[in-house]
Amino acid sequence: MPASKRSEWDQFFNIEDDAVRRQKIEDYLDAGHGSCVLRDGRIAQIVEGALLFFDGQRYRLVAWVVMPNHVHTVVEPMPGCSLESILHSWKSYTAKEINKVLGRIGALWEPEYHDRFVRDERHLRNAINYAEQNPVKARLVKCAEDWPYSSARLRLAADISGKDAASKGGAPASPSPSAGGTPALPGDSSSLEVAMPGSAGVPPAKSVSPESRL
Repeated sequence: MPASKRSEWDQFFNIEDDAVRRQKIEDYLDAGHGSCVLRDGRIAQIVEGALLFFDGQRYRLVAWVVMPNHVHTVVEPMPGCSLESILHSWKSYTAKEINKVLGRIGALWEPEYHDRFVRDERHLRNAINYAEQNPVKARLVKCAEDWPYSSARLRLAADISGKDAASKGGAPASPSPSAGGTPALPGDSSSLEVAMPGSAGVPPAKSVSPESRL
């Protein structure tokens, strides 16, 4: 994060009301502050690939979107896997790979992240919708399915595939969370809504992180 923007960013964490603080942060990110390295398709693919890699093994990836300067996920950690370890894995791997592509060194992601436990099925559906509609809210696309680095695209493909199978008399396969469909709320309410901001202001010759220092 550039020094000129750091004070603006830091002031959000002094807001005591959680809902107000969260909204301020989301509005700030959606305004496109930072270097927005995740706008580069090569970089967004690295991040999306990392999110999907251990889906079904270390966690259940329910929904996600890779925005130009931050990432949203709805994720259910598997038993024995903490959210902290999952985020560390995502951030560490993507930072190394993205730095290679951009020929940079240094931090990619902000150290902070923002998470909330999913309370019930309604909250789950709202969290999925919020993540997938983020590109529309930020006026990057008109339809969520048009954003290439989001579960909305695969959810639509799964829905179409299911309808095709049904029209041919077959039973459509139940899509996995990463392939689309609306998952049931886990019995232990362990799903988490997570936002990872990126950062910026790393030396131009080197680079970027999940809050990415984008």
